Amino acid sequence: MRRGYLGHVVKISNRILESQDPVVQKHAQNNAAWVEYTKTKLADINTKDKLHLGGKDPRIITETLANPGGLELPVKIVSKVNSKN
Repeated sequence: MRRGYLGHVVKISNRILESQDPVVQKHAQNNAAWVEYTKTKLADINTKDKLHLGGKDPRIITETLANPGGLELPVKIVSKVNSKN
């Protein structure tokens, strides 16, 4: 399989897993290769796809990011933005 199609294969595979159709579920559960693929390769791909670039959720402001080098300016900006909402 060409690498360019992997995203499509992953999306279709996840749709099959989410399917509520009893016929689809029956065929998926009775296919040993499918079960092995979903428990190993697809699970690994889904885990990697859920990671944020840079490794952290950008919505979470850690102490290091909010107060780099002891500056208080980023903390004040964040508190003003949050107080307007």
